[in-house]
Amino acid sequence: MAKRLGTVENLSASSYTKREDELGKRTGSLDDLLLNVIDETLKHVFKEPGAKVIYDYLRDQCHLKREEIAEKPEVFSAGLERLLKSGQY
Repeated sequence: MAKRLGTVENLSASSYTKREDELGKRTGSLDDLLLNVIDETLKHVFKEPGAKVIYDYLRDQCHLKREEIAEKPEVFSAGLERLLKSGQY
């Protein structure tokens, strides 16, 4: 048990920073993955012109750029819901 504690105590600040960097890279790639899935889904459901209309609406009416969707999913969701509800009778 003392051996394990010694190992934990010997962790350097650089190894901690390296782990933070790796986590940051994974988070960034998760954001990219989410954006790609949203983009592919919108294009599959609404085709290319429809997806463009949605992105334009989100940018102009909700002040949400495509790149910010992963950071602000609640704005994306509310904006998409508002847009789609506007077409109801």
